[in-house]
Amino acid sequence: MTPQFTDTWLGALPAVLFTVTIVFVPGLVTGAVLRLRRLTLLAAAAPLTATSAGLGAVAFEALGLGWGLPQLAVSTLVVSSLAWGLRAVAEARFPRLDTARDTPQPHAPPGAPAPSCSQAASARTGSHAAPAVPRFRAAVAALSVAVPAAAVAAMVLSMIPRPSLLAQAHDTIFHAPAVEHIVSAGLGSSLTLGVLGYDPSLSFYPAAWHDLAALAPLSLGTDIPTAMNALNLVIAALVWPVSAVWFARTALRPRPLVGLSAGVAAAAMPLFPYLPLQFGVIYPFLFGVAVLPAVLGFALLVLGGASSSGVEPATALRAGLVLALGGPGVVLIHPSMVNTAALILTPCVLMVWLGRGRGLRRLLASAAWLAGLAALWIFVRPGRRAASNWERQGDPQAALWDSVDQSHLTYPPSPVLALGLAAGLLLAVVCRRSRWLAPAYVLLVAAYAVGSWGGGGDPRWALTGVWYNDYFRIAALAPVVGVPLLALALSAAVRAAAWSAEALVHSVRRRRLAAREAPTRGWGVLGGAAAGLILTALLIPLSPGLERSLADGREKYALTESSSLVTADEVALMRRLGQRARNGAVVAGDPLTGAGLASLYGPVTVVQPTNSPASTEAGRYLMTHLDQAATNPAVCAAARSLRLDYVLDFGHQSVNGSQLVYRPGFVNLGESRGFVVVDREGDARLLRPAACDPGWKAPS
Repeated sequence: MTPQFTDTWLGALPAVLFTVTIVFVPGLVTGAVLRLRRLTLLAAAAPLTATSAGLGAVAFEALGLGWGLPQLAVSTLVVSSLAWGLRAVAEARFPRLDTARDTPQPHAPPGAPAPSCSQAASARTGSHAAPAVPRFRAAVAALSVAVPAAAVAAMVLSMIPRPSLLAQAHDTIFHAPAVEHIVSAGLGSSLTLGVLGYDPSLSFYPAAWHDLAALAPLSLGTDIPTAMNALNLVIAALVWPVSAVWFARTALRPRPLVGLSAGVAAAAMPLFPYLPLQFGVIYPFLFGVAVLPAVLGFALLVLGGASSSGVEPATALRAGLVLALGGPGVVLIHPSMVNTAALILTPCVLMVWLGRGRGLRRLLASAAWLAGLAALWIFVRPGRRAASNWERQGDPQAALWDSVDQSHLTYPPSPVLALGLAAGLLLAVVCRRSRWLAPAYVLLVAAYAVGSWGGGGDPRWALTGVWYNDYFRIAALAPVVGVPLLALALSAAVRAAAWSAEALVHSVRRRRLAAREAPTRGWGVLGGAAAGLILTALLIPLSPGLERSLADGREKYALTESSSLVTADEVALMRRLGQRARNGAVVAGDPLTGAGLASLYGPVTVVQPTNSPASTEAGRYLMTHLDQAATNPAVCAAARSLRLDYVLDFGHQSVNGSQLVYRPGFVNLGESRGFVVVDREGDARLLRPAACDPGWKAPS
């Protein structure tokens, strides 16, 4: 197989299929033990898999057994066994749980009281009275996921035309070496990955994404960039549409048009899933937001059962088991998703608990929720130092207007998307079932405005520090609630068109069709399915913001002679390391110039792979004094201690835009300083520290 074919998405197909398997199968096994079915089972799969992967990596590292596919299988068996035990206890307490089926309920008949937001959730799981789902509804439900999956996949592949391409972004210098560290050392614990396992006291970093990304290299020998891109493709094109569509059907109604409309909306949002792929890059955040709608949907079911608002106890209990088992995985994907879920659910909680009276118990329960939300906001957050680069950035007034015309982050306005969301907000307000979505969306808009408050100081940190004051991250959260709102508007528009079409048919076929029949039967449903496909073809091209987001992504993954992290010359030089260096050779280089990525391309060890300090005292000294090797004996002593073989010199161009980096120790690596060129490609050089050779003398 030629390298040219291997570096295509067709050549990477085995890695992609393998990644689909590891992302879904462990969770599907656990979900099947809980007797989830259909779309509910698919929605629960990724969070449950994250628990098996994240906790499994922690446990096996503690036991000294490394990380790999067998370890994931064992941890899945343990989590599934726990699920079986919890289900058995629950069935003993609630006998109906043993026979409850995961089938949709019919929605309320005309004239019945409108259900609350949590009652709408009862239509998803555990209904005894629900009839079998008609085949066409099952087909449309599958289409509601397949259409956005294909659309998102096509757009992601247009952003990343070759699977081996790395994002030319700052955070790549952490995520890629972190995955390589798991592959080479077998250490994937979230308790130690933060500084690549070197300082357990300071090194927590949610590692579920990295643990999954490492499995293709460990099992198939896939190169690390391809494994990372394959995982992101699966998250964006499968996990997100499944999660978003299921949440919309849970929060609104499990109607075919709602699912189709939600699928269209999930693919058409400029901010997600495309923004995290090209900003940052924030891959764990991508994974976290992708599973967030599923978490919200299961929380709605639990809330509905706890508030006696129509959700059967069996349904609520099963959803609670999913949250209990999937919650640790969500934390190990990205802890801020817990805060975000609590914030989004707050309007629903208050509407359900306070909307049925002002009894003391309901008031106390609402106060307890708000107190818990405040505690999350105070204690579950990063250190303020992590948000220092955002202190003076942003404009809150511009952010508010951006949210109106959907022109976030300097994107061009998207009038069709803006009108759809506005219509969805109005429809949500007038419908009791979905009313809570309107204030939930307003909360996210407010968070985006506060996060954009340049110079906001302590108030800004208090309110949006859970997201690092990073308004790019906060902007990417809006589609979580925006998808059901847009689905509400799109489905209403299609339904109105279907009514009109049906009325026309009735006028022609009065004898065969009664005028009082629901227009969504027959022509209406088929017309709605066709309209869903048409909307996908129309809405996406009518979103200038989406095209801008994709264009930014294509630029971020382009490998050229002037790429910001690693250039084509630098990658070519690193690919030749296997020819020049012995297996396990030690290489030093400035991570901000991309030199820390050398171990992704050759069989070498990098002294400092990320922008965090090197792992040893000798490494830290070498990295700050290397260019003094000819005059400072301590430098060569450190080099000998580390068994340093080579130095990668990629100049002074930093990944941080036009900023030049002059790291002490790498300012002057010329021959007069004792560094001999071994290989070069363009301006990229592989050097040998000849100054540390016995008897070396500076050239005269």
